[in-house]
Amino acid sequence: CDKRMKKIIVLSIILLCAFVMGGCMSRGERLAYAWKSDQEQSDEIMENIVKALEDKDSAALLKQFSKSTQKEEKDLEKQIEGLMEYYQGERKEFKGDAATSEETEYGRLVEKSFLGNYTLMTDQKTYRVCYKFQLADENKDEVGLSALEFVTEETYQKEVEAQGYYPWRFQEEGDGVYWTD
Repeated sequence: CDKRMKKIIVLSIILLCAFVMGGCMSRGERLAYAWKSDQEQSDEIMENIVKALEDKDSAALLKQFSKSTQKEEKDLEKQIEGLMEYYQGERKEFKGDAATSEETEYGRLVEKSFLGNYTLMTDQKTYRVCYKFQLADENKDEVGLSALEFVTEETYQKEVEAQGYYPWRFQEEGDGVYWTD
């Protein structure tokens, strides 16, 4: 009876740990959180954006946007097509990082978002890129990009010199895709 009780206790602890650690996330999401740093996750988001642009694959870029943004932004596909035309060259490199925000409830991750800020150099132009990405949310329709903005390095630097910062359009105008020469 003593061995049987130990087995029941061990099994109960294992099940409890699996439930607490799992929450509402899929297995893939749990592994991503456990094994990737915020920087790696942020770079992966940027890599996916750049790959879609270089491949001229507007459908791949559209899929990166959250379901709710796809539904709410009526002209999102046109915005993406415009960005595809605006983007020039082949990537040489990108560098940057993202500010992250997390919300937990009783130790369980409820929401995690990134505000990415990158410099993207191509063989033709240098861009500043900013994106808003929801990585985890109890409402799965919110997971994905909600805003993506490109601006040339020249324009970015002029604004920074004049105002001390760059006023990203999506912060005023809302979710969607923006670009400025």
